[in-house]
Amino acid sequence: MLLCGEAGIGKSRIARSLCDHLAEERYQTIQFQCSPYHTNTALYPAATFLRQAAGPASQDSTQAQLNKLNALVLECGIEKPRHGVIAGGSALDPRRPSGPPLTVSSETRKDMTLEATGALSRTAGWCCPVLFILEDAHWLDPTTRDLLTRIIGRIRQMRVLLLITFRPDFKPVWAEYSHVTSLTLSRLPRRQSAELVVAMTGGKALPSEVQQAILAKADGVPLYIETLTENVLGSGLLSEENDSFTLTCPLKGLPIPDSLQALLMERVDRLGSAKEIVQTGAAIGREFTYELLQATVEVSDSELRNALDLFVASGYVSRGRDTSCDLPL
Repeated sequence: MLLCGEAGIGKSRIARSLCDHLAEERYQTIQFQCSPYHTNTALYPAATFLRQAAGPASQDSTQAQLNKLNALVLECGIEKPRHGVIAGGSALDPRRPSGPPLTVSSETRKDMTLEATGALSRTAGWCCPVLFILEDAHWLDPTTRDLLTRIIGRIRQMRVLLLITFRPDFKPVWAEYSHVTSLTLSRLPRRQSAELVVAMTGGKALPSEVQQAILAKADGVPLYIETLTENVLGSGLLSEENDSFTLTCPLKGLPIPDSLQALLMERVDRLGSAKEIVQTGAAIGREFTYELLQATVEVSDSELRNALDLFVASGYVSRGRDTSCDLPL
């Protein structure tokens, strides 16, 4: 399934909803997340997933992490003499274990890594169905694109649903495959946009001029509608009544930025002293561990934990499966 839509249109929301809908089912998940900072890093989403699946901890030595990765690759059915080559290859981990240098070419390491990731998909499918989600394919590196082409070419023989999300400027080479379905998400029409605003206010009516301003600025982009409505509700310029809100100042005093980026920056600015922490996390990348953030910012452990709790409660950050944090915005 190819899911296309502009930023903020709801691609990630649909992927999460699919996982929620399958909560009672028996299946495994493979999650690839592409990054704008790694468009030229070979197999970045595959390497990140394999490290997470192997379960290496930040406090482990390099050799311990490689041993865990080797064990995972061996479980995938890759021949033992080869799996060490995969683990030692720069595509999966730039840190080389001690010992003699690897004698295989970079092309061989690439092929072995492609084989390992493809085998992981097949092996997982033997036990139960697999939901394979790749987000933000518009930031794919060329090697991961080759990997996807291999998987999609064989997916008919696998119990795998592969969901790929991307923005309209990306042109997937797999769209013409007979077993591939494409879906493009459009902006919400005005009626549904208004319904989303009402859902955000808990059913309480906003002043007509405020709602119209929100709808005009957001222009049918769900994330913009939600974030803009939250911003207005938290501005302190509305008075909450039993079943409605009323303005406490002229409309021009309401914070309605001209873009989603400006809106998000305004929300970050309201974090005060915690702003630097969330910006540091964002500079590290879409995902970061608590230990790495702790080593980077100059605050006490309690202050950092309180700030992260605030970020999670505010929706800026979501907790990962281990100690990592994810920046959904």
